[in-house]
Amino acid sequence: MNYITKQGLNTITEDKIEIKRMVYAFEYIDDSYRVIKENIYTLDENIGTSNTYIEEVENLFNFVAVNISNFIRDNNLPTNKLGHINVYMDVVENPKSNTTIVKSIDIYEDDDERYMDKEIDRLFENMDNMIKQDYASIIKSNFDIDDIKDRKEYNKNLMSDIIKQKGDELNNGGVEISKLSAILKLDDKNRDSIRKVMKAVANLKIKPKVVNINEEIAILTYACKKSFIVRNIEEYSSILLDFVDYINNIEEIDLYLDDSTLYGDYKVDSDVDDIDRVKFTSENFSSRLTLFKGHIGTDIIKLAL
Repeated sequence: MNYITKQGLNTITEDKIEIKRMVYAFEYIDDSYRVIKENIYTLDENIGTSNTYIEEVENLFNFVAVNISNFIRDNNLPTNKLGHINVYMDVVENPKSNTTIVKSIDIYEDDDERYMDKEIDRLFENMDNMIKQDYASIIKSNFDIDDIKDRKEYNKNLMSDIIKQKGDELNNGGVEISKLSAILKLDDKNRDSIRKVMKAVANLKIKPKVVNINEEIAILTYACKKSFIVRNIEEYSSILLDFVDYINNIEEIDLYLDDSTLYGDYKVDSDVDDIDRVKFTSENFSSRLTLFKGHIGTDIIKLAL
């Protein structure tokens, strides 16, 4: 490929449209795949005529699908690898002309750990050029891990406290849950430490959907693919027990139960249809992509693995 129309090049050069770093992947849901994408960050960089471009495209989803198919064919991969491929692209989008131009494309298997190193390296290379307004606000937390003597015991005790807090709501119609979260302390604030955290989280058996990083901690948020309703203490205890049992048995990193998301669950009307009890499993909670975002000092963190 490596071409671009003269008209397209003139348009984006004159308008100085920014370059967006995107990631696409296929997620397996209900016996079929759907395409998901994340806009990781925008580069604060003008586009010059010396840049190399791949192609001007009308439909990015079709473009991604074709390139994944070619990747599978060229590497003699079985079709069941479809759900293990990530496509990272730098794209130029001009809303004035509805023009989308692909500047670069990288395709990796997510079970090949080299792809993590490449994408993390790319993040660090681009940190100085990332637009600051394009990342999430800092999450405030008063959580003090230093006061906790036994992590597993702390998680179990907090789980019991949460269940007691929810007792009245559960007895009056139930609550709806869509998220569970855990807290990870950041011992060091340097890039090597952040790299290790990213790789450790991205290699978890059940991957969180979002990891918010601030000065002291990272909050791992697990989103259920379908929100569900719990009607009684037994059901509520069961989902929390599943989650606590999972985070307590992770050896690579120390995770602490976060109660902030749970207290935000809202009461549901008594006439809402019952939903089968949901367990904390990879099928229900594991995310196809994990979005890391936040900051360490003046460094902006935004990456999808």
